Amino acid sequence: MGEEDPVTQTMIVLGEMLPGPRAQIRSLIAHCGLAQVQEWIARAREIEADGGMLMKDGQGTRRTFGGVFFAVAKEAITDPKRRREIFVSGDTERYRRKKRNARASPTSSPPGERWEDRGAWIKSGERGEATTVKVTIVGRPGNPVERQGFTLVRMIQTPTLDNLPKGLPIPAQSPATPSVLYIGGKQWRKVAEAIRNPEDVLICEGVQFWDAQYQVLTVFCTTCTTKLLQKAQRPTPPPPPPSS
Repeated sequence: MGEEDPVTQTMIVLGEMLPGPRAQIRSLIAHCGLAQVQEWIARAREIEADGGMLMKDGQGTRRTFGGVFFAVAKEAITDPKRRREIFVSGDTERYRRKKRNARASPTSSPPGERWEDRGAWIKSGERGEATTVKVTIVGRPGNPVERQGFTLVRMIQTPTLDNLPKGLPIPAQSPATPSVLYIGGKQWRKVAEAIRNPEDVLICEGVQFWDAQYQVLTVFCTTCTTKLLQKAQRPTPPPPPPSS
């Protein structure tokens, strides 16, 4: 699964980035081994390709890919004690409360308009041409990899979908997007010292594309600064006029 931490990489593959699934994935790898977890992921892909798996809610709701994986794993682990150790301890009350709140969110899709149905909408839409696409990334980078002429940093982001316009087909869980930023040497030298401050964050804008080989969003940065550098560069407001 690459050089990532196995738990993080598995979370990315499954699209499961909340604390509850993280704990369960960590526990599954610890108890059953990474090779077994990868076999269950492969089985979940087969089920998805064959039409997916429905939840047991009586409403015909289709499970997410991560939900299919956990169902496959639970079915395979037949020992009750082992199942409790892996799933009950991982599925914290806090996570259960988050799931309940997500289902009751006012931004949830209206009946009949489900994220899982997007394939038909995409196929029916005519493709236009975008002339300009830019992305802004704000966050704390991992360790920088300095090369001749540029510096590479990596981040991962799980979007918050709580405050989107009503009526959009919101997925049940937010997929995480890993990104790799390529920052020019001159740009990096301007921010390298500032970003050592753990209270500061990078603010980069650039041209993006999907790197299919490494499954990451690639961003060639055209501008790069930090929050505190921006704040320091703002002009000082003039003093108030003296009171008469």
